[in-house]
Amino acid sequence: VNSGYNGFLHPLFVPAQILALLSLGILLVQQNQYFLKVSILSFLISCTIGMVLTLLDKNIKMDSHLLILSIGMGLSIAIDYKFSLRLYVFLAIMSGLSLGLDSEHQDLSGKEKYYTLMGCWVGLWACLSGVLIFTEKMKNKEWQRIFLRIIGSWVAASSVLVISLLFFDKN
Repeated sequence: VNSGYNGFLHPLFVPAQILALLSLGILLVQQNQYFLKVSILSFLISCTIGMVLTLLDKNIKMDSHLLILSIGMGLSIAIDYKFSLRLYVFLAIMSGLSLGLDSEHQDLSGKEKYYTLMGCWVGLWACLSGVLIFTEKMKNKEWQRIFLRIIGSWVAASSVLVISLLFFDKN
């Protein structure tokens, strides 16, 4: 049972995952409702596929991919650009796959690993749902939309800072 809770809380302790979920949620809600439904379904399926792939391979690091996605989505939020359905689905799939692959726990095996991954899947969905609900409530007035665009620019700037730290930490 503790493994499930650890997995549920995992997205909250990984900065790259927080930034990706925040930017994806804000970006999706700013669009058409039909786009939102298709994108969420694509996200959940690709997240599941990513977690299944972690069972097949060890030590997959997706931090830089998540941060690059966060930069692109954050800038898209900041400039309030409207994309086609294909691009929203693509971003949802790439985010879900990257988040699923980044959710691996190397030190676990057996049932604990499965419980942790299931908890992590629920945690990712809960975090994204929270962002979607918050963003839906914050898009009614002009000042609220400006606030969401500011958050998008902060996400992009934070992602640039974190990715630069990752880059210089390796050298």
